[in-house]
Amino acid sequence: MKNKTKTISIRLNNEEYIRLSNISNNHNMTNSEYIRSLIDDNKPGINNHAPQIAASLSRLYIRLRELGIGEEAVAEEVDDLCRTLSL
Repeated sequence: MKNKTKTISIRLNNEEYIRLSNISNNHNMTNSEYIRSLIDDNKPGINNHAPQIAASLSRLYIRLRELGIGEEAVAEEVDDLCRTLSL
């Protein structure tokens, strides 16, 4: 790993700090690791798994249709979610 020789300081209000801490904790990262991952465009969480999530949603929809549960509205929601994941 590269030597870390630079430091930045930012001011956050309490709400921002809590949000940052919660997001970092949800990804099992420190605040610094999380911010670095954003800089590296190596977004943690859902973006790393978007293709797998989209495929799972499609399989779930197919299974629901096989069970007679799927409706057109469900298909539209699955399509919207898959499009969002591909952004």
